Amino acid sequence: MNQAFRYRILVIDDEPSTRELLQMSLESDGYEVHTAEDGLSGLQRFHELRPHIVVTDIRMPGIDGIEVLRRVKAQAPEVEVIVVTGHGQMELAIKALQLEASDFINKPISDQALSVALKRARDKIAMHHKLQNADEQIRQRGDFEHRLIQVSMDGVIANDRRGRITIFNEGASRIYGYSPEEALTSLHVAKLYPPGQAQVIKELIYGRQYGGPGRLINYETEALHRSGQCVPILLSATLLYERDAEVATVGYFKDLTELKRLEQDLVQQTRMGAMGQAMAEVAHGVKNIPESVARIVL
Repeated sequence: MNQAFRYRILVIDDEPSTRELLQMSLESDGYEVHTAEDGLSGLQRFHELRPHIVVTDIRMPGIDGIEVLRRVKAQAPEVEVIVVTGHGQMELAIKALQLEASDFINKPISDQALSVALKRARDKIAMHHKLQNADEQIRQRGDFEHRLIQVSMDGVIANDRRGRITIFNEGASRIYGYSPEEALTSLHVAKLYPPGQAQVIKELIYGRQYGGPGRLINYETEALHRSGQCVPILLSATLLYERDAEVATVGYFKDLTELKRLEQDLVQQTRMGAMGQAMAEVAHGVKNIPESVARIVL
């Protein structure tokens, strides 16, 4: 057993000799051991100690081992329970396994049988911890990706194959004027664009003109704001697959309104500059006319 971590074991048995024997044996193997003399006191000790493993006799006065197992698993499924049975109690042993006992051992208890049962319990606990850690990592990664999507200045929208929107971030809300809640519950992907444009975009994603098939890269189009106003956007999109089957589309929407305004301002400034230059040249020409006339007269 790994000595860097001490497993806490609760032994529940109404026979003092069995409790003492198990306690000495388990402590010599490096376990932290606590004992209880019946099911009721065992459950009380369980709440106080929160052991990693419970070793309980099945036949006890009052609350028996089956009920102890049932209550422990109901409150702490991660705790492993080993039941101790007497000869002729196979039906109870099977019932215990059905209630998710990690193992059962027969009296008189042999060191080898106990050692094997404890190893199985430790392996299950270790596997449970690994699964917990994996689930936590997946949850954290999912939370991180969700935050990235939500804080993006650009719109991020995903839809399933039926066109139902499954992701609609705050950036998309700024472009379209719908709240994320509205989009997720009542907005179809076709309503994101002027009439007919959604079909055009779908065909482009499956084509090769803009980086496909399966992708659309930097395609200028228009988004349809909830007010009916068209908003210029730069769209990139990709198809998502699961087991070689298309399951969704995700799009990234950049609002080009400000860029288009700046372009118009630049064009206007260039136009005004050209007009100013032309007027200056005309004025210069007019200014020189009297001098030319004077030279001719002279």
